[in-house]
Amino acid sequence: MKIKFTKMQGAGNDYIYVNTFKYPVDNPEELAIAWSRPHTGIGSDGLVLIGPSARADFSMRIFNADGSEAMMCGNASRCIGKYVYEEGLTSKTEVGLETLSGIKTLRLQLSGENTVEQVSVDMGCPADIHRVELGDGTPYAEGIAVSMGNPHLVIFVDDIATVDLPKTGPMLENHPLFPQRVNVEFVQLLPDGNLRMRVWERGSGITLACGTGACATLVAAASTGRTGRAAAVVMDGGTLLTSLAVWCPIAPLEAIARQMQHVPWHGLAFEDLIFPLFLFIAGVSFPFSLEKQRLAGRSGGAIALRTVRRALMLVLLGLVYNGLLHFDFEHLRCASVLGRIGIAWMLAALLFQYTTTRTRIATVAAIFIGYWMLLALCPAPDGNGDPFSMEGSLVGYVDRLLLPGQLYLGIHDPEGILGTLPATGTALLGMLTGEVVKSRQSGNKKTLLLLAAGILLTLTGWAWDSLLPINKNLWTSSFACVAGGISLLLFALFYYVIDVRNCRKWTFFFRVIGMNSITIYLAQQFISFDYTSRALFGGVVAACPETMQPLTAAAAYIAVCWAFLYFLYHQNIFLKV
Repeated sequence: MKIKFTKMQGAGNDYIYVNTFKYPVDNPEELAIAWSRPHTGIGSDGLVLIGPSARADFSMRIFNADGSEAMMCGNASRCIGKYVYEEGLTSKTEVGLETLSGIKTLRLQLSGENTVEQVSVDMGCPADIHRVELGDGTPYAEGIAVSMGNPHLVIFVDDIATVDLPKTGPMLENHPLFPQRVNVEFVQLLPDGNLRMRVWERGSGITLACGTGACATLVAAASTGRTGRAAAVVMDGGTLLTSLAVWCPIAPLEAIARQMQHVPWHGLAFEDLIFPLFLFIAGVSFPFSLEKQRLAGRSGGAIALRTVRRALMLVLLGLVYNGLLHFDFEHLRCASVLGRIGIAWMLAALLFQYTTTRTRIATVAAIFIGYWMLLALCPAPDGNGDPFSMEGSLVGYVDRLLLPGQLYLGIHDPEGILGTLPATGTALLGMLTGEVVKSRQSGNKKTLLLLAAGILLTLTGWAWDSLLPINKNLWTSSFACVAGGISLLLFALFYYVIDVRNCRKWTFFFRVIGMNSITIYLAQQFISFDYTSRALFGGVVAACPETMQPLTAAAAYIAVCWAFLYFLYHQNIFLKV
């Protein structure tokens, strides 16, 4: 079969592109090696496949010149934006692209001839930023490790002309600290505050440019105080303008904005609390459900079977959300938010059903302490020695070993196997809370008890952080304590206002959402609420001051989602699992 290809370059980063809608490719690893050869092949930095996606507008698979598959490439993503628009595959100027490091947003700028003049890529949040000691045997003592969905090592030098890239590049690419290999960037700070960079890409060697490398370079430079939040990165093939996103430059709004983004690795933001809050509330409801089922005459076995069935249904829905119906099992992400909710809730529910209150409390403590010891004492055999890093944690190692298909972060999945253990503790905390609410104590006493427990857990988690970093990706025990404590505090507040003080009228907005919470989570995967909100409120957003546009756009999106949920609520349509 003859395959038509397109050769494109972004800042000198040249790849061979194949539209797999028309030309399916069965052996991309072999073809990437053969086609990338400069003399006997086509000559390129690798092979890029453009295909369909169940999660975004298009998907990208990228294979290096040595046949290995990369997780992400910024320059290749930009080229895909130009290709899909000018080839008539889309009329959108904002395109979602599924990669092995997650979904990226491409923003296209058009010329007067309706051709794509420029493409920018939202590369997402950098992760696992830390200084590394390279040790003896290398020409450089230390560097800055940064993950942009793929791993990078940034080394700052005084004079980039002195770097022996052909010799040093492969040595550092295969450094023992990076068992999955690493992209290496050598960087010189220029007098004007911009950055001169040369790159050795894992699997491809010396290339003229690297988009993710340029972003990692700015992150490393800004985090060490060498530059500000924006800089031009000058590479052999051209210059890329890079910047660290600022949601709103107004100080209070910027502080709020930081809470609306997940912390890349260690640390905590409000966004990181949404998942454990949902799991906690799911736990609160179980004691009431259990009592109702027992009063209805269901046996313990029947109740347990129903619990297991519900968990399996959530796992299935999670797989559907991740693209199960696309039938690309090789790249299917098996871990999911819904799957973790289902399994953690099931384990907690079975424990709650068959144990006493004292045993439940002891079980939560045992899970948190045991999980801490497991992580601290058993780092990944193929890792970097740091048991709480992405590369070195046992959590990622177990997922790489046992989980089929694709991991969300390439070498780690935030909803993987081991993290389900402390998540079970989170669900149990919710069930213990529900047990308190069901008790015959006065509302005021219940509120005080919940507040005290919330404060104790929160302080315990923050104190624990010095030994065990608060980390949602690993769902560390310190994170579970802080998240559980804040969940208890928020629940106590709302319980007091709504149930004790009987102030309920204001809750309708949230009740509409809560009645179909799983529905709206799934619906966002299949319905473009973003498109609808831009179509209805795009003019309003554009009329606002620039600093307020992100907040206004978010409010518009929420309004559209709520209107959809209100329609279901009004029609008495509810998804029950």
